[in-house]
Amino acid sequence: MRKTPGWWFLISLLAFVWVVIRSLSIPITPDEAFGFFNYIQKGQLFPPEAKWDANNHLLNTILSFGAVKVFGNGLFVLRLANVLAYGLFLLVIVRLAQELRSLQLKISLFVLLAFSPLLVEFFALSRGYGLSMAFLLWGVFSLKGVIKKLDATSSFHLLLAGLLMSLANLNLLPLFLLFIMIGLAHIPNRQKSLLRLAYAVGAVVLIALIGYAFALKQKDLLYYGTTDFLNMSLGYSLSLFTGLGRFWWFTFLMILPLVV
Repeated sequence: MRKTPGWWFLISLLAFVWVVIRSLSIPITPDEAFGFFNYIQKGQLFPPEAKWDANNHLLNTILSFGAVKVFGNGLFVLRLANVLAYGLFLLVIVRLAQELRSLQLKISLFVLLAFSPLLVEFFALSRGYGLSMAFLLWGVFSLKGVIKKLDATSSFHLLLAGLLMSLANLNLLPLFLLFIMIGLAHIPNRQKSLLRLAYAVGAVVLIALIGYAFALKQKDLLYYGTTDFLNMSLGYSLSLFTGLGRFWWFTFLMILPLVV
């Protein structure tokens, strides 16, 4: 394993503190309030006992329910799972950056992902999106070990990452299917039987989640949050991720490593 320079830890700590501050300072959102009162407070986490709604991001509901049970009610407690997931997100970013040779590219990659206003907001709220981004990036990082090294540990990580990201965000189900296909196509000889069994279980969970998604669709509850795609997805969301508009400082941070 490559030795990680101390400055990686310092800038990661800075980013993590920023997410904690955002999580402490952002007022509760309507979606968070909906999730708390309909699922967490009632202790009803899954349909049909719980209310049918795509706003029930399953993994986030489970983890938030557990945090509230352990630490008591509180907005930061409700968001704790996503804040901690940002730690995993940072760790994977650093590992990915270390694969690059150019220092400028390393810093640019870190800034682009770790300080993106859009991604930071995901991790500062009690929703499934931050969790799914952390596990998605973990899965992408595991692909190298699966494809190039036929590493059994990486194969388990790929499957687990795909499972968790899908439980957090049903939009990632196609990627979970892709992870399973890649994992099965690159099964190492070591622990072959155990891996095949694990991927079979993963496939069963995938089918169950697809069934759940279709059930939501039949109830007209599967949606993307807005019908205004051009303005929201290609307008406001793009400005959040790239720093254009009122987040001009983020654009400056992305460009700075390229010109220094």
